[in-house]
Amino acid sequence: MASAITDRIGKRIEAQLAFDDSSRLFNLRFPAMGTNCRALFHSNSRQAATDFSLATTQWVADFETKYSRFRDDSMISGINRLAGICEMEIDLEASHIFDLCGELFFASGGLLDATALPVMELWNLGSPPYRIPDDNEIAEALDLVGWGKVERSSNGIYLPITGMKLDIGGFGKEFAVDRVSEIAVQLGIESFLIDFGRDIRLGEPPPRLDFWNVGIADPANPHQSNGTLHLHSKAVATSGNYIRNFEHEGKTYGHIIDPRSGRPIARSTLTATVIANTCIEAGRLSTTACILGLEEGLESIESSYASEGTISYNNKLLTTSGFYEYAQIN
Repeated sequence: MASAITDRIGKRIEAQLAFDDSSRLFNLRFPAMGTNCRALFHSNSRQAATDFSLATTQWVADFETKYSRFRDDSMISGINRLAGICEMEIDLEASHIFDLCGELFFASGGLLDATALPVMELWNLGSPPYRIPDDNEIAEALDLVGWGKVERSSNGIYLPITGMKLDIGGFGKEFAVDRVSEIAVQLGIESFLIDFGRDIRLGEPPPRLDFWNVGIADPANPHQSNGTLHLHSKAVATSGNYIRNFEHEGKTYGHIIDPRSGRPIARSTLTATVIANTCIEAGRLSTTACILGLEEGLESIESSYASEGTISYNNKLLTTSGFYEYAQIN
């Protein structure tokens, strides 16, 4: 079974929906938000499965249309163009997302900053040719960074300095995973695994099983795993530079930027995998752990409610006290 969803301005998401008789699971797959997305789920009704697939792909298409910084016609791009000029009026959904930007900024101690795009663009980490900016360029870009600079009104948002830019890519996939999980529950689907580029949310276990199995990324072998997580009713996020990095003059640079320094973190093989109640929380902790490093990063996970995790670097593996309740390491 295949479906294609068209959003209001013509963007298409080509979604494939299949059913596996042995597992009794539907498998929805589609590309979006720069990654491969999938939803494994159980339903006794093919109509409910179709309804969920259509609702999911339509929501994701609308979300990407509105919030992608790579689309000139998105709301985010419009806000960025008006930086230093005037406020943009926003709706309740956007207001909630920008509230979340502030919450993540403060919860992470400023390490997750939706205004960090000027520094990210300076390094051009998306694709080659890569460049190494000098100290003056970094300092100028950092003057444009800081969520505290953003001005909010009851129904608007304003970037007061020309050159400031917003980007919710630091948590957009995690937000989408949590929202699609809500859509599943609203449509009566309780057993699901939502996976958008290794940002994962799990519902009740699949048929005849006690949990879902989720691989733990191995930074030394990106297409293999260090072990397996046995989970349900939880979320998992993995962050690291083990895939997206480049070398210049013998030094490795990763794609995760530390907004305090305006530079990529140097630990190119460090990876953090975090279990939490929501994908947003798991993603916040895994990204900040990579920036903070082994000991401080692990402490931040350990001190967070209902969260467990592991951080690996150069064959060294550290875990929180309760991690092995969920994990089997190879």
